[in-house]
Amino acid sequence: MPEMLPPPVFGAPEHTMETFEVRPDCRYYDGGLPCRFRRPCHGCDRYDPVGSRILIVLLEALGDILITSPLPGRLKREHPGAHITWLVYEHCAPLVRLNPHVDRVLVYGWETMEQLGSETYDLVLGLERVRAAAALVDRIQARKKVGIAHRGRHNALEALDDRSREILMLDTWNDYRTKFNTKSWTELYFQVANLEYENEPYVAEPRPDARARVASYYGRRDDRTTICLNVGGSFPQKVWPDRHWLSLALSLINSGKRMIFMGGPAEGARCKALVDGLRQAGAGPEDAWYEPLTLEETCAVPEHCDAMVTNDSFGYHVGLLGGLPCVVLFGPSTPAEVLLPHVDNVNVLRSGYACSPCAHQMLCEGAGGCMDVIEPKAVEHSLTDLLRRTRGES
Repeated sequence: MPEMLPPPVFGAPEHTMETFEVRPDCRYYDGGLPCRFRRPCHGCDRYDPVGSRILIVLLEALGDILITSPLPGRLKREHPGAHITWLVYEHCAPLVRLNPHVDRVLVYGWETMEQLGSETYDLVLGLERVRAAAALVDRIQARKKVGIAHRGRHNALEALDDRSREILMLDTWNDYRTKFNTKSWTELYFQVANLEYENEPYVAEPRPDARARVASYYGRRDDRTTICLNVGGSFPQKVWPDRHWLSLALSLINSGKRMIFMGGPAEGARCKALVDGLRQAGAGPEDAWYEPLTLEETCAVPEHCDAMVTNDSFGYHVGLLGGLPCVVLFGPSTPAEVLLPHVDNVNVLRSGYACSPCAHQMLCEGAGGCMDVIEPKAVEHSLTDLLRRTRGES
């Protein structure tokens, strides 16, 4: 056995067999592998002991992740020394990693499930209504659990306390969701954590290289007002028709504005087709752009825009993240769920159908059409009013 351990790294002190130690209570310790700083524990000036361990279970829906993004920072303010782990699906994990208040991102999968079976927490926040995730909440060892769990004699979702009951009501009582609820999801998630929402902004911090890439795509070429058109949506019934997007974009270009189209991977072909349609209608190469972006890059788009027109979707929450004035189009969904109480630069346009909003009841059996009756001219007038009110534009 050698007398000395391998040479020190990154300026760490020298170690002997007698001085070697492990500090599993450190925020940066990785449970058996070298920490992020790649140095032994003895004498490390990065040592940061953890006071409590908190697990957030919210797997999917990119919009929901941004909606919840202020919560980790607030939890750390209320629980000094807290270490926060967030369990999430792989395709959403890049967005969670942009939150500096989250210490560890766990990607849902069988290996992670095995690992969680041997971990303990002081607090588990079960914010996911997916039954597999809610069942996991029931099995995790924790001093306290709040939110939603899948358990009990009848194998069903249950609210773990009174503060969590409203989340369950929103998913099971359609009239409550569409007529009676007045709280945003952000307020409700804070309520589950026994906290009052204090108007904290969304949190996602793209790295400088991602911001630079977006600037190379969308950096301002002139002093024209730039409007982001977010055409995406979580399901087809929430999406405004492409013919309306094309009509709106042409009118805005003719009034001296330029367009940035935004959508997820599934909307890439639509965005390209819309830009091509504008070109065929006479728009110039500096009038409209679309570039496929990563999640991280998408969060940097508002830096290059003056306002957004959007469906009720993840893109709308990106607009809120960047502080953009937004015109939001609602058909089956309910505005109250996504309108933050302190945000005053959002205009809402709703479908004129009597059955709107219907949430998940879908009286039309998914046929949709309620978004179609929102006219492009009405959207343009709303945008003009919003710009005049928020930016002083005539």
